Amino acid sequence: MNTKLPLLLAASVLASTVSTVALAQTDAETQDRAQAGCEALETLARDNEERFTAEWIDEAGEVIARGNDRDCQPYVEQAREAADQLERQARGEQVDDEPSAFRPSSRRPAARLS
Repeated sequence: MNTKLPLLLAASVLASTVSTVALAQTDAETQDRAQAGCEALETLARDNEERFTAEWIDEAGEVIARGNDRDCQPYVEQAREAADQLERQARGEQVDDEPSAFRPSSRRPAARLS
């Protein structure tokens, strides 16, 4: 009986540690998802205003104004891809002239770099 008590205490401490870590990861994932919506789009559009076309910035602004994270998400993905492409170009790396993410599609907005 004496050996079972320390094992139970150790298991209890371990379980509470694991659950705390799991909850912290879930909270971080939730914050990442929140940042992936209209808030992220607003930040990306503002940070890249000089780099993206005015037409795209205007379209993104309209989507942001509607406030639907689901509508903002394709623009977020597109802006991140465009920003990554611009960074690669700035480093002198070879990039596609028109990546698929920047072509018009029925599911995604057409992105154009200025």
